[in-house]
Amino acid sequence: MSKPRQFVGTWEVVELSDISEKRLRETHRPHLTIRPPESGAAVGEYAFGRRSGTVSGRFERVSENRHVFIFSFEGLGDGDEEHGAGVAWLEDEHRMVGRLIYHLGRIAQFVCRRTPEAAE
Repeated sequence: MSKPRQFVGTWEVVELSDISEKRLRETHRPHLTIRPPESGAAVGEYAFGRRSGTVSGRFERVSENRHVFIFSFEGLGDGDEEHGAGVAWLEDEHRMVGRLIYHLGRIAQFVCRRTPEAAE
């Protein structure tokens, strides 16, 4: 069972399929932060490896007791602009997984772990 409020907070990115673990932790504490929706959109930011930027999305009900976070993202990766879309879902209360779909086709899977800040 997942509800929109369970996505809100800061999540540590522990895996990203298109970069190594060493690269993932290179310059930032790898994270994805999702804030509560305002005016219909939930916004936040991400930073992992040499990538950082913002996200904007909404929560969609996909079944009686399950929601997903569908979002767009834009930012910089290795100094170049990057943008695309993504989807994330909760596997349980401590683990969020999803996919990033970059403009022009590259797809990366990610795994996040709830940080103490996310539980507050």
